[in-house]
Amino acid sequence: MISGNKLTVMSYQFVSEGLAFFFFLFLMGRWSWVSLQLPLISFITVVILSLLFFLGASKLSSSFLPFIIVAALLAGIGVVMGVPLVFSLMLSGFLVWRYLLHEQEPDRENERFMLFLTTIMAFVCMLFFAQIEIIIILALQYGVIILGYFFSHYIEVSKSDRKKGKKKIVFLIFGFAAGASTLAALFQPLRLLITSSWQAVSIVFLKGVQGFFFIVELTGFEVSEIEPLAKLNQDQDSSEMFRDSNEPPSSEAGEPSQQLADAAQAGTVILLIVGIILILYIMYRLRNKKRTDRVDRQMLTYKSYGLQYGDEDHEAAWRFKRSPADGPVRKHFLQFERYAQKCGLGRKYNEPIQKWFDRIGITANNIHLYQKVRYGNEQLSKEEESLFYNEIRELEKQLASKENKK
Repeated sequence: MISGNKLTVMSYQFVSEGLAFFFFLFLMGRWSWVSLQLPLISFITVVILSLLFFLGASKLSSSFLPFIIVAALLAGIGVVMGVPLVFSLMLSGFLVWRYLLHEQEPDRENERFMLFLTTIMAFVCMLFFAQIEIIIILALQYGVIILGYFFSHYIEVSKSDRKKGKKKIVFLIFGFAAGASTLAALFQPLRLLITSSWQAVSIVFLKGVQGFFFIVELTGFEVSEIEPLAKLNQDQDSSEMFRDSNEPPSSEAGEPSQQLADAAQAGTVILLIVGIILILYIMYRLRNKKRTDRVDRQMLTYKSYGLQYGDEDHEAAWRFKRSPADGPVRKHFLQFERYAQKCGLGRKYNEPIQKWFDRIGITANNIHLYQKVRYGNEQLSKEEESLFYNEIRELEKQLASKENKK
């Protein structure tokens, strides 16, 4: 990955993670004992400033001290702009954590997960709150990820090919603006549809509970007396409490029950969110395990590589792909990378090829031919292809000799 593309990918993925964190703070502020408001403009400003400050801090020093200073500065900026102190501290800590992870691995390939998570969180928020900020953040999330992903691939191609993609960029920008406007206009009808669906699910659930009690009643239990007995005890307690007083029961007596109901509702939604996250995590682990097993079973031949590569495309049709290895030169080099991985000398994620060779102690003279194909979109001549394949064979021999010495 070239440096420009690396910066672009890291930037839009980092911003998308910050936007997703908005929903956690939003729900926490709404369901906390002390209601806390999260200003939308201030939140977005802090996220964008954090990216700029972290990029500058990473250029100044490789230690953690600049990041700690930037985190404190971001928390202060958030408080000045109206973000509650506890939210400012949580947001700055989250952004520092995510940026440091992107420093280690710039491209985390989490676009589909972030879109899915943000959509689920927006759906949960729309069930209970009629706030336009929910739609704005959701639309921004889709815009940041889709436009950022497209632009990161746009800057990889040559200048002549970029002219062909300008129409697509304009189309995406206008399409995003039209989609966001339509979504904002349909916010109230969409929320009404979602809340109606939620009420329908609740009614079905209550009917199921009633059916359960009906079956229990058929076994001989007096289920019908449970609610009247509780009501009778409550009436008796109330009459004893106000027997010697002419004052009527205070309306505040129902407040604890209402608080308990609100707490139970909030707890149910939180458990729902945690359950969804756990399911997504389990699906992610199973998918990675399946992919790893498939690579381990793969034989290092052109035929088997072609079959495996085709299966991956069929399995994940719409995932965000990372510039697939087209052409025999790139496929052959990817095959060489997997052979090195089997030898225990694999290439680290996002590691430049020359640094990889220096680290494992092998020498190559014609790797620039691969760079021409990978980043320059050029075609090699027959002589250059022959030279490239011969050098790959020599490199495989060097790897084999190093593996035998272990």
